[in-house]
Amino acid sequence: MKERPTKIIKGYHGVMDLDLTHVDPNLHDVLIKEHKKDIELYKIEQDNLPPNKRYENNVGYVKKKLELENHMRAIRDGNESKQLERKKKMEELCNIVENR
Repeated sequence: MKERPTKIIKGYHGVMDLDLTHVDPNLHDVLIKEHKKDIELYKIEQDNLPPNKRYENNVGYVKKKLELENHMRAIRDGNESKQLERKKKMEELCNIVENR
């Protein structure tokens, strides 16, 4: 069976992506139009909320903080693996010198 190419329309913050992969192509235009309308309504709703209740100041903030922590962890882990490599090389060199 031949796989259909994926067709995903990006969402916006709290509006999830629209996956049209397994949807009848005749319905795509209507669904895309509805999806864009939902995004516009979402933006209006967010503008009417106090800043401390908006997506970007809650979920968006947490996502950015998590990305930063993951980035810092990757840097740290990279440094730790480099330190382990250096330690192993030093041990090998010490063993060579001791075995002379």
